[in-house]
Amino acid sequence: MSVPPYKQLPTQLFQAVQTMDPPLGHAQAASAFLSLMLGVEDLARVVSNRVGMGGATLECFTGTSFELTGADEDVAIEVQPDGIIELNDGNMLWRALVEVTIGDNQFEATRVNRAHRLAKQLGFDALITIGNQPAAEDGQPPVAMGDRRLQTVPAYHFSWETLFHEAQLLAATVEQTCEKWVLKEWLAFMDNPVHPITSRYGLGPFWDEVESMAQSGSLGARDKSVLSVAQAWRGFLKDTAKRFTIKLGKPVTVQAPDMELVDEALQAERIANRLANSQTLSGRLRGAGSHGNLSLSLTPKTGEARFSIDLQVASGTEIVKWLRRLAVQLKRVGCTPDDELRIYWDHKSTLTRSSVVEFIKDPLSLQRLPGGWDVSQAAKPIRAVFQQTVQLQGEGKCSSAQLLDGLSNELEGFCNRVVQPMRSCE
Repeated sequence: MSVPPYKQLPTQLFQAVQTMDPPLGHAQAASAFLSLMLGVEDLARVVSNRVGMGGATLECFTGTSFELTGADEDVAIEVQPDGIIELNDGNMLWRALVEVTIGDNQFEATRVNRAHRLAKQLGFDALITIGNQPAAEDGQPPVAMGDRRLQTVPAYHFSWETLFHEAQLLAATVEQTCEKWVLKEWLAFMDNPVHPITSRYGLGPFWDEVESMAQSGSLGARDKSVLSVAQAWRGFLKDTAKRFTIKLGKPVTVQAPDMELVDEALQAERIANRLANSQTLSGRLRGAGSHGNLSLSLTPKTGEARFSIDLQVASGTEIVKWLRRLAVQLKRVGCTPDDELRIYWDHKSTLTRSSVVEFIKDPLSLQRLPGGWDVSQAAKPIRAVFQQTVQLQGEGKCSSAQLLDGLSNELEGFCNRVVQPMRSCE
């Protein structure tokens, strides 16, 4: 069997990422992504699973051109696709041409359809487009295409935001140093603030409107902007649970009533209601805390995030011993001055609180009420909470994607600094 010409040509995959030069165009973005898939099998699987070739071996090629002939063109024309993907599962060789746009650029229907006709002419199995436009409702590229040709050569569309998000998830969970490095380099390349390739929406295209409504106190649960942000937050919680499942090696899920877990629209509606009523996006992760759930929240008005976990409470009457033992355990935790402990008591809904730093110095401080009074000797603790508050939004405006990046990083730090040490104590 003869070797296809494109396999004989030299390629310069990943050169853009290695040099971190500002991207010159869509061809460089394509090369960087194809290189990333070659280096990170889990990311390649995202694409191969989508096209029905899960588990196949991947090869990628760039830097070649072909002549397109046929009834759709008066004369043969040169077409240079942005890349070629080959997937081989041992029984079948599957090939696709790749077309890419970057930034705010839109796909040109003429270019996409020429690439699609070329794929059919070459005997390829599909066309793949990657860009910042959303896919058509059927998951195809966001341009009008010939239905008859699609029956024999299907077309698939991937958004940069989705691929970026998958790479973020992998960068937080992969163990191999090389893969972690290459993922982070690619993420920085894609999110270059001067020459961004991807347009990331984070909490959706209506985040700015929700921020403005939060500032004015006019958040409405039925507003389309609030519902859009609620849907995006729901997705963030699911992805965070997935990341913790991999990190902790045990199942972590979003805590919600069963009816919400099977009905995405209902869950988003409930999140929107909570956002409108409490001015906060919130959620709980079952199995991610040291003892029970891990709670997290984001306040649009201030850019403030909070994380909290439940701690084991005293059994029996030895409350003083429990408080002192808890103080010893918390000495192993990397506390900050803003970290707080709260205890809810069964006596008249009593609540006591203290900074973790002060509690370690004086464990009995959590038996004192404001004004210096002690909690009743008959009262018993029913819930103990460790809470951290962080400010995600510093000077100047930041996007919701940057907020979620910061939230994820702070949450991972909270897990490493607080949750894991507390797990080892119990």
